[in-house]
Amino acid sequence: MAGSASAADFYFFNGAGGDSLWTNEGNWGDNGGTPFAPGMGYPGQTNASDVIIARSRDNGKRAQVGTGDIINAEFLTMWGGSLPGNDGFDMSGGMIDLNNLFEMGSNGVNVPIEVNVSGGVINAAVSTLGGVPCCGTPFESDGTLNVSGTGQVNISGSLSIGNDSAETAPSDGILNLSGNGMVSVGTLNIGTVNNNGFVNISENALLKIDGDVTADIDAHIASGRIVGVNLGFDGQQTIVGVPEPSALVLIALGLLVRRYR
Repeated sequence: MAGSASAADFYFFNGAGGDSLWTNEGNWGDNGGTPFAPGMGYPGQTNASDVIIARSRDNGKRAQVGTGDIINAEFLTMWGGSLPGNDGFDMSGGMIDLNNLFEMGSNGVNVPIEVNVSGGVINAAVSTLGGVPCCGTPFESDGTLNVSGTGQVNISGSLSIGNDSAETAPSDGILNLSGNGMVSVGTLNIGTVNNNGFVNISENALLKIDGDVTADIDAHIASGRIVGVNLGFDGQQTIVGVPEPSALVLIALGLLVRRYR
């Protein structure tokens, strides 16, 4: 990643600003944790090529993104610190718009990364949860993405869940969808070599995948890597969700929906 973004600014969340707000520039510092100079702007505010490392730096705080927050960046990645449960961020509203990568995991520091999206929208080109980053060694720590409430994540390219490499210690990738949460992806890759990629869907949540990939989803359901779903194809996307098929608006389109329990 460093080679792809050598001209970018790298930000680390250090919580030095007295609260946990993403938009408080005092909460962000450089690689060593040193606060940025006043007026530099919180990451994503001033420079669309930023690389954001949403890591707590062992201070026990998690960055908070809320209604009205608009963040633009090139990369958003999470590298583990040493305090379990504090790495990642919580999003209840607003928008994070990424030109490139959204990834969760770390090498050498085996601390799970968790992101909670209960509202707002994340847009990215590519995403990986506890899998193989854009360049470098596959992650050794778990990455969990929880999308609930009115939260929405849109990945125009591939979403990879789990480390599918036999070369390193396996890292779990977990996608939990609940409430009315929705994730839309171009392609879905779930780790099968280490059997460590999982998708859990409940309530009225939906997972949408471009094209007709119902056969692949069938295989993941049979192996237990996708849990709790109905499945259908609307002519453009494979739609996976818990609601009755009628609630997926598939019957209204005159399509056959296969039901799984």
